[in-house]
Amino acid sequence: MSRTFPARSLGRQWLLVASPQTWTTPRSTSQRRSIADAWDCAKLLNDRLAGRVTYRREVLDGNQLQKLYATLGRKWETAGPRQKAIPNGFNIPPGYHLIYFTPYGFEDVLGRDGSDTQFNAPWPYTRRMWAGGKMTWQRPHVANLQVGEEVEERTWMVRATAKRSASDGDWMVVVDLEKEYWGRRGLAMTEQRSWIFKKPVSSLKLAGLKADWAAIEEAHAKEAETVLHPLGQKSGIQDMMPDDGGEYLERHLKWSPVALFRFSALTFNAHMIHYNESWTREVEGHPGPVVHGPLNLINMMDYWRDVHGTPEQLWPKEVTYRATAPIYAGEMYKFKTIAYTSESGLGPKDGARYVLRAQKNGIDCMLGEVVAHISKKTYDALSPFKNQYKQAAQQQAAEE
Repeated sequence: MSRTFPARSLGRQWLLVASPQTWTTPRSTSQRRSIADAWDCAKLLNDRLAGRVTYRREVLDGNQLQKLYATLGRKWETAGPRQKAIPNGFNIPPGYHLIYFTPYGFEDVLGRDGSDTQFNAPWPYTRRMWAGGKMTWQRPHVANLQVGEEVEERTWMVRATAKRSASDGDWMVVVDLEKEYWGRRGLAMTEQRSWIFKKPVSSLKLAGLKADWAAIEEAHAKEAETVLHPLGQKSGIQDMMPDDGGEYLERHLKWSPVALFRFSALTFNAHMIHYNESWTREVEGHPGPVVHGPLNLINMMDYWRDVHGTPEQLWPKEVTYRATAPIYAGEMYKFKTIAYTSESGLGPKDGARYVLRAQKNGIDCMLGEVVAHISKKTYDALSPFKNQYKQAAQQQAAEE
């Protein structure tokens, strides 16, 4: 059940959707064949969901934020849960809005893998992965979302597209969403998210993947002996200067299965690839629980603001990111600054640009770029790289 009404601010029809979209597995052979093709699945999604806007309102709870700090291990940023509550008006750090407006469907409308099905592709494209997105703050250098504020989230599917995977050549369905967050001061931020949906892993491919896991686990064990904590125990985070003589700190991280479970619980995300090892290995073909895309995005933003940003001088204006390879529980990986520039013609009012990477064993797992709003005092004091930004941008364009 839905109803439409004109939206003057956006110039399109808005629909209030009563409940999440659910899909059932087709029973007949003809039905299976009719949507087995990715193009048909994308068209079906576009016909049913494109442009339909859902509204949700939520008070941004300080207790939820406190739990995220505990999950991330950021003891220095706020008082512990037993000491005092986070007060209303506390500025929510960039990216931390991802712990709000969590899935709200009953269990009987979740997918077989536990995922929220509101924007999922139809069968047989049932394997969901977070692919990337973009966040834009409307008033840079000013906190846009605060604890205790009632915020309205508006979400709609922009498009569904059939594409071939660059890594394995398989067909997949890419679903692009857009979100707006409206607070007491108007539009606070916009966000784009992309998910990809693939067919289930075949039994033949799964057997081949299992054969590789022993070597992967042996490599992890060797690395874990010398860096942070032994494999299978606690999460860890450590900042250190890069071996290649780079100017900025690198952040080395590892997440335990316990931390991934806590983040799943915090975000009310029942997708089993993050906490159910049997499902992850035997159905999805991963060697272990997968680190959440949103968790890595938060990690990237924390790294950026810890190394580069200050609330008084530097605030993100725009963030783009793309997930390129999964990271698993117990794996060591790092965030690093590839390039920084304030010489791209933007000027101090429009900000500086940072190219960031998450890497494990030299492989890019997440590519990110932060455009910051910067005060003139800070702009004058910075010493930018000269040519590294251009080289990094060219490399990223070549990879795409």
